[in-house]
Amino acid sequence: MMRDLEKDLEIYQKATPGPVGLLEPLKPDHPDSVFIQEAWQGWPEAISRAIAAESELKNLKGYIAMSEVNCTAAYNDLQQDRDVAKAKLFLAEEKLGNLQIVLQQRVEAIECLKAEVERLQKELSFLASQAKIVHSIKHENLLTYKTFPIIVENRCNKALGVVVDADS
Repeated sequence: MMRDLEKDLEIYQKATPGPVGLLEPLKPDHPDSVFIQEAWQGWPEAISRAIAAESELKNLKGYIAMSEVNCTAAYNDLQQDRDVAKAKLFLAEEKLGNLQIVLQQRVEAIECLKAEVERLQKELSFLASQAKIVHSIKHENLLTYKTFPIIVENRCNKALGVVVDADS
C-alpha cells in the first residue's frame, strides 16, 4: 500500500520539534539514536522531495499522453498528405503519358506535313517549269498543232533532267 506523503508530512509537522526523550535513553552513538536523529532531520526533506517528484511525474505523464495524441495526429496528417501526394503523382503521370501520346501524334503530323510541303514544292517547281516552256513556245511562235506536244515533252524532260534516247 502506498503511503500518503501529505499526511506523513502533516504528522511530522505536528510532532514535538527536536529530539524527544525516550523511555530508555540511548547513547548518542547508538544506531537507533543516529537513526532517530537523521530521520528527524531528513524525513521532512524526503517527504517534500517525494511530493515534488510525484507532482512532476503526474505532469510528465500528462505531457507524454498529450505528446502521444499530437504524434498520432501528426502521423495521421502525414499519411493523409502522402496519400494525396501519391494521387496527385498518379494523375500527373497519367497526364504526362497522355501529353506524350499527343506530342508523338503531333510530331508524326508535322512529318507528314513536311513531306506534303516537299511534294507540293516539287509539283510547283514542275508546274513553273511547264509555264516557262509554254511561255517560251508562245514567244517563239512554234505553236502548231503537230509540234506543240513534242516541244512541251522535250522541254519538260529537260527541266526534270530526264535523258531521252534520240533513237526512240
